[in-house]
Amino acid sequence: MTTYVGFASSDVQWSGDSLKSFQSSPGVSRSFCARCGSPMSFAGERWPGEVHLFAASFDDPTGLKPSVHVHAGEQLSWLRLGDGLPRYATTPREGPALSSDD
Repeated sequence: MTTYVGFASSDVQWSGDSLKSFQSSPGVSRSFCARCGSPMSFAGERWPGEVHLFAASFDDPTGLKPSVHVHAGEQLSWLRLGDGLPRYATTPREGPALSSDD
């Protein structure tokens, strides 16, 4: 499981020369630090104009406030999220929120 934080691509700037990208599957680009191998971002054709960054790569991710859970249809059966945020089987663009029983 991982936590991504989505931003408009135009709001994200990279510095330095260690960011490397690769096509992990058709229409999907993933970036990582070429020095240490840490994953840094995900961008896909399904979300034009967006980039998703790993929350763990931020100096202080505690300031990031989630608003929804996506891809909850793929979560492990033993995972229980009790924060009351809306959960989506895939994404809000692709269908209604799941019921609290799902």
